Amino acid sequence: MLRYEKDGPRATITLDDPERRNPLSAEAMEQMREALLDATTDPEIRVIVFTGAGDRVFSAGGDLSGGFFDDPIGLHETRGLISEVFRLMRRGGKPTIARVNGHALAGGFGLAAACDIG
Repeated sequence: MLRYEKDGPRATITLDDPERRNPLSAEAMEQMREALLDATTDPEIRVIVFTGAGDRVFSAGGDLSGGFFDDPIGLHETRGLISEVFRLMRRGGKPTIARVNGHALAGGFGLAAACDIG
């Protein structure tokens, strides 16, 4: 789903499901939130890079096959995770970079656009 790597002052968050075009599933969004919390509170990290695995797609957006929209009331908070990720990006105090390696669609485009540099 998601890889989180630290290399010196850089944290890289990689959506890692290229066969499915790196969807923003509920699980991936939860993992992204946790990675962002770690990166923004780690004094060694100075920049956060977002990318997608593979070379065809950065992210195709929300995971429509994983029940993401099947329960409008019950999954309300889960769908809101992307907003929480965007808030962490803005309030985290560290620059964010979108390393877009292919198509960035729907929520994937939103993620790239929310970064400071794309």
